[in-house]
Amino acid sequence: RGTAQGSQGDWERSDFLDRLTQSDEPAWGGWELRDLIREVQAGQRSRGEVERRLELDCGPAWLHLIATRLQGEFQGVLVTRLDITALKRAELSLLEQRVFLNGILESSRHLGIAAIDADHRITLLNPAAETIFGIRREEALGRPIEAFHQATGVPSARVEAGLKAAMAQGDYSFETATLRGLPGHLFEIRLTEVRGPDRQELG
Repeated sequence: RGTAQGSQGDWERSDFLDRLTQSDEPAWGGWELRDLIREVQAGQRSRGEVERRLELDCGPAWLHLIATRLQGEFQGVLVTRLDITALKRAELSLLEQRVFLNGILESSRHLGIAAIDADHRITLLNPAAETIFGIRREEALGRPIEAFHQATGVPSARVEAGLKAAMAQGDYSFETATLRGLPGHLFEIRLTEVRGPDRQELG
C-alpha cells in the first residue's frame, strides 16, 4: 500500500537508502526512516520506529516502520513495515466518542454525574454534580465514595446499601433532600454498575 514506484526487481537491484534519499517516499518512511537506518547502522541505537500517514484516494492510511540492527551471521538492518490503518482508525473513533461523551458530561446542567473506579474512588465529577453535592471536583477526585458522600450530606448507610444492591442487581436508586450543595431540594440518587466486556467490575 502506498505510492512506492518500481517493480520488486528494481528495488532488489537498488540501494534502499539511495532511493529514500532521492525521494521523500511516505510509503517507505521517507527521509525520516533513512536517517533512522543510518543511526542503527552506526550503532547509535539498536532499534527505531517511524509512523507515517498516507493520503490515499480511499482515505488516510497509516504505516509503522521498524528498523532493527541484525547481529551474528547476518549483519545489517532489518526493516519491518506494518499496516496499522485499522488500529489508528479505531483509536480515532474512540477519541471522537470520548470527546463527545465529555461534551455531554460537561454540558449537563441539571444532571449530576459522578463515577467511581473498582476501588470505589471518585474518578469523575461533572459541573452539575459539583453544584448539587456542594464540593469542587479537585476536592472529590481520588476520595473513597463513602467519605465523599459523608462530606456532601448523603448518609453512609444508604451509600453502602446502594453499592451492594447495584453490584447485585445492576442498579439501585433512593431519594434524599440532604445534599449540602442544594439543601431542601429533593434528588433521586441512582447507582449503576459498570462492567467490561469480560464482566470485570470497572466501577
